[in-house]
Amino acid sequence: MKLYHYTTFDNFASIWESKILRFSYSKNTNDFFEREKTYVYSQGEFAEKENVWGKIAFDKVMKDVANELDKYRQVSFCRDYGKNMPGYASPMMWGQYARSKDVNGKWQDGVCIELESDMFMKPDNVFYEHKINYPPKVKAPYLHKISFTKEKAAERFVIKYRNLLFFTKHKHWEHEREYRFVSKYECEIGISNAITGIYVLHDDSTLKRIEEIVKDDSLINFLFITGTDDLKLKSINLKEYRELLETMRRHNEGYRDKVLLW
Repeated sequence: MKLYHYTTFDNFASIWESKILRFSYSKNTNDFFEREKTYVYSQGEFAEKENVWGKIAFDKVMKDVANELDKYRQVSFCRDYGKNMPGYASPMMWGQYARSKDVNGKWQDGVCIELESDMFMKPDNVFYEHKINYPPKVKAPYLHKISFTKEKAAERFVIKYRNLLFFTKHKHWEHEREYRFVSKYECEIGISNAITGIYVLHDDSTLKRIEEIVKDDSLINFLFITGTDDLKLKSINLKEYRELLETMRRHNEGYRDKVLLW
């Protein structure tokens, strides 16, 4: 399966050198609902049993679950949008995840890395991966089916509800077509054999800097806008583009020589 990772120019330079994608903590996600689930997912259940559990017990459970969730890290990718729009051609993703300011405060475009998921060097420890589901309503998981008097209750709760906690986002985010890796024990994943393409917006300065880092124009593709009534991003492989220019140059030189001889 093809996956795409949008990133800034500086991050790409580090990724290319190490051939590693590092996970970030799940609590740092940009989705407010994901960050705040810890504080809402069981309030209704405990409100009904407050005379049994009491506020002290409730606060302890919430703290245990929050601490357990804070141990998880994740890394995200984008999937293809369909035959007419590959994952590297999303204008929104370019603007949201592949743009940053340089040391002089000037905006610079980043990179989209195309990867083959079957070639990832995946960890042996507990490791989850799945596409994100985008329902119109996101429910919070309840604690009523977990006994928090038993050992590792918070850990068991997170595992039981991992699909809802890590792989469910509100429909408002469906434009990201996200595919996510999640791990409690690992903080990185190897991609040395998984990179199948590097995509750059057609900006001469950025393209030149990417070339200096990658040093393989057969991997680099630059995007340009095409269409009038239906604007789209299209890609051209840099090596093939240069070969085409060279063929055209030779053809033009041959035509010119024939004209001069005539």
